[in-house]
Amino acid sequence: MRQKIITSAIIWTGLYPVLLIVSSLLHPFIGSWHFALKTLITTLIVVPVMVFFIIPLVRNLFKILGIVKA
Repeated sequence: MRQKIITSAIIWTGLYPVLLIVSSLLHPFIGSWHFALKTLITTLIVVPVMVFFIIPLVRNLFKILGIVKA
């Protein structure tokens, strides 16, 4: 159970700021589009960024801080 909580914290720590930044940057271009299409475009950008860059970065940060064992 503890590992699931840590994994959730790692994902959320990276996901929230990335979603906020991507949504803010895309809003001028796709702000008037249908919600489902905006969500599709946003997730097409956010998911690869999270998987390949942000989650490994946050996981390493958690290791440095001693929250996750190496």
